[in-house]
Amino acid sequence: MRSISVLCAVVAIGAIPAIGAATAAPEVASAAPVFSGSGRTSLRPFKVGTASTLRWTNDGPIFQIFPRNTAGGGSVNAAARAGATYLKPGTYMLNVRAVGNWTIRILSGAERPRSLDGGMVGFRGSGRRDLPPFENRRGTKLLWTNSGSIFQIFSSDCCVAVNSRGERGSTSIAAGRHELTVNAIGSWTVRWKP
Repeated sequence: MRSISVLCAVVAIGAIPAIGAATAAPEVASAAPVFSGSGRTSLRPFKVGTASTLRWTNDGPIFQIFPRNTAGGGSVNAAARAGATYLKPGTYMLNVRAVGNWTIRILSGAERPRSLDGGMVGFRGSGRRDLPPFENRRGTKLLWTNSGSIFQIFSSDCCVAVNSRGERGSTSIAAGRHELTVNAIGSWTVRWKP
């Protein structure tokens, strides 16, 4: 069994129980939790009190996070060396699967869309990640690019959906608040006019 180090005296509470054992109630972190390890492990339960960003690094070719019994968010499936995903407030139990040494940091506050070319804003990533909620004032086109063979967007409100093998494309998004998950093979961007 591989061990995991909790670098910041924080969040991870108690040991992971045996099957069928009761789990201690997680505590809300007062400092940003940091986890590190190598290969495969299950993180101790932790609680996020406000919308947050999970940032990760990995020195190997594959990094994955599979949430179990979570408040929503936290998925990662990438062949990159670093990335981020969105965490809603709630309790998280995450399984990490990686080739290589990795670090996870939970940062308070949701990542915001960044300025991109042509007066557009958006996000960049690699593989699968949950995007933080964003709003747009008017209906517009959401443009995307991808370097791999699959690109998908899933929407919590079912208003945005993409399933493509193409390197670029667009879809319409209505005015309002959106929560998207991108699933791709390769590096990608999604962008829109605010």
